[in-house]
Amino acid sequence: MNGGNKWWTAYMPWSYQWVRTSYLRKDGTWEHESEGNRKDMYEEKWLPIIWNETYPYTYVLKSGVVQNRKALLKVVEREWRWHWFKWLPLTKMVRKTIDITFDDEVGERTGSWKGGTLGCGYNMKKGELPEQTLRRMEKERKM
Repeated sequence: MNGGNKWWTAYMPWSYQWVRTSYLRKDGTWEHESEGNRKDMYEEKWLPIIWNETYPYTYVLKSGVVQNRKALLKVVEREWRWHWFKWLPLTKMVRKTIDITFDDEVGERTGSWKGGTLGCGYNMKKGELPEQTLRRMEKERKM
């Protein structure tokens, strides 16, 4: 409801609310970020600490043109819990993804006023390695 400049928001008990984001470190541990402990993980100071690797990425346009890019990967895990029951671990939803940053635009809109994709994320399956997720994305996703 908009009462002038005031907003009221009513959360349902089962609506999900963000609890934490964790980034995989090079030593195999996780760097956690939560509501009271926010970190800007895209700052340069985190690059030597957070696990990241660069892989070649190939995207084929509908016209047949092949785009060869370099993809910088990071592994990120996010957790959400029910708004009214954050203390209850049974209500949590956890997603592990790869965070991808390309060295140049990728996709059908590359070079246009709208532009191509410079970065994205993709869900990892259980037991899957980051490079395997990237290769699966290469086959499945159309940008």
